[in-house]
Amino acid sequence: MDEGGTPRIAHKDTPDGMTRLQTATERLENAILRLEAAVKSDPAGGNERELLEALEVARKDNAKLRTVAQNVSARLDAVIGRLKNVLEA
Repeated sequence: MDEGGTPRIAHKDTPDGMTRLQTATERLENAILRLEAAVKSDPAGGNERELLEALEVARKDNAKLRTVAQNVSARLDAVIGRLKNVLEA
């Protein structure tokens, strides 16, 4: 495994070192292992469509809550204004 805990294929020693093809093959295999490890560690299971749908629902909820918050704020401002008028009278 590398420093990040990702599994790596053991480096095979050859008399003259690895050829370019062997090096490329090892790098590809290690990249595949890293991708597999990333997919396994993804708590959402790698389902991007579900994540995008959840994000859209959250955005719609946020917009509704903002509208409610603005309405509540306006109503509170009106009540505060009336209370000030009552206290000043």
